Amino acid sequence: MFSYKFILQMLFHLMLFSMTYASTKCENDCTDNRMKHQCDGSAYRNVYQFFGDSASQPNINKCIEDAINTLFAKQNKSVEGWDESIKALTAKLETLERKIDKIGRIGEICYVSQWIHGYEYYEQDKFWYKFHNDCMSWSEARDACQEEGGDLISLNEDNFDFFRNVSRSYAGDCYHVWVGTADISAEGQWYWLNGERVSSVLWYPDQPDNALSNEHCGDLSRDFQFRLNDHVCSYKMHFICQII
Repeated sequence: MFSYKFILQMLFHLMLFSMTYASTKCENDCTDNRMKHQCDGSAYRNVYQFFGDSASQPNINKCIEDAINTLFAKQNKSVEGWDESIKALTAKLETLERKIDKIGRIGEICYVSQWIHGYEYYEQDKFWYKFHNDCMSWSEARDACQEEGGDLISLNEDNFDFFRNVSRSYAGDCYHVWVGTADISAEGQWYWLNGERVSSVLWYPDQPDNALSNEHCGDLSRDFQFRLNDHVCSYKMHFICQII
């Protein structure tokens, strides 16, 4: 690619050449700068007054250098302006993305609330839950949750007290509440339905005890201060569903 300096030099020399070619009326060989002024008239004289003769080549080069520097200064200023514009546009896009995300979240809340009646949003863990007043066995309760698109709730140390209070507030005639853990597949191996192991600190003291060798499903019970307890799976209880 040709440089700006090279292109400008070519333009200057082309201008000089065209002026020389146009001055065909000169009858004598113009061998010095003075005679060139006389022969070529005002056009030729203006060119040489600005550029000088061949001895003035360093001045031409300086002129070219100054022109190039001015050009690049303007370009750099323009680039800096574009950088600022791009930064401002990026900031606006990020703000817009946050607004769209918020609108999407509101739309999601409205959608789920409309089509899955009775569910509430648990902001801390980003899931939906519903306390069922109906009393069913553990397997029936799980089927009911799955029909609504979820499962029995899986708890952890961070949200456990919140759902203890939910159970305490809503537990009615059954006063027991099924949750999503069981050791049906392997005795003494208690896992939540989401695959996480049940923390030992969630159990009521001395639980689970597998009384009568027939307690394989987990519940929150008024008898045990709504801490985790193992119970007979066929017992009819309230339950909490979860949709993630």
